[in-house]
Amino acid sequence: WEKLALEGMSEGEACAWVRRRVEAWAGDEAGVLKLVRKLECLPLAIDQAAAFSREWKIATPELYLEAQAKRTKTLEAQWEIILKRGYPFFFFEVVSHTFMTLAEAGDKNSVGAINLLKKMAFLHSEGIQQDLFQDEEWIHVSTLKRHSLVVDSPLGGVSMHALTQEVVRELLMGGSKATALGGVLETLNAKMSKFSFDRPVTYFVGKRYVRHVKAAASHARDCPARQDTVLATVCHSAGVFLSEISCSFAE
Repeated sequence: WEKLALEGMSEGEACAWVRRRVEAWAGDEAGVLKLVRKLECLPLAIDQAAAFSREWKIATPELYLEAQAKRTKTLEAQWEIILKRGYPFFFFEVVSHTFMTLAEAGDKNSVGAINLLKKMAFLHSEGIQQDLFQDEEWIHVSTLKRHSLVVDSPLGGVSMHALTQEVVRELLMGGSKATALGGVLETLNAKMSKFSFDRPVTYFVGKRYVRHVKAAASHARDCPARQDTVLATVCHSAGVFLSEISCSFAE
């Protein structure tokens, strides 16, 4: 999925996909074509734009593009960062429009979805399991699915594309990065604390969570100073699993 979502489609394929996803646009061939050209036929961007438009009942592709353009102007401070990092600018526009619309909606479900998305941005992109979150957090995953910000994962739970994760984490979270990462590390530490080198019955714990520990730990620079001990502890547990257990099974 990670690879397929970044492969190009023909204009015809992209237009057909959008018209299937947004039935209200079925007869607007010119508008749909303008949208897919704007998004350079990138499946990941097209899917998220179509999902947003269906969810928010956007009447035409033109109205979607107009609203997105207005949103982009409010985020000029990020433009230089985007260009330096080499992001497809149009993809940043798609993700930021969805993210900011949900954040500004202000209702409990939209805010909960955004907070869940922020935490997911620090985890491994595949197999983000429900047990990494409280029930009152996970309930909002359906909102993220409807916006195509996450999809069902063959590993269980959901997947969040690595490019979506990077845009959310590096460009849209602002001062909330430390809080989101701190929460992720606390949860992973609690999960990995059940792993013990001397108890083979616990080895499944390491296998289930170690990829998420590696992903979260790669952002250690954003870790709150008060949680340095938590970071060190969970990294040690993951290190023991990788060096002593995983290698033994040639994994």
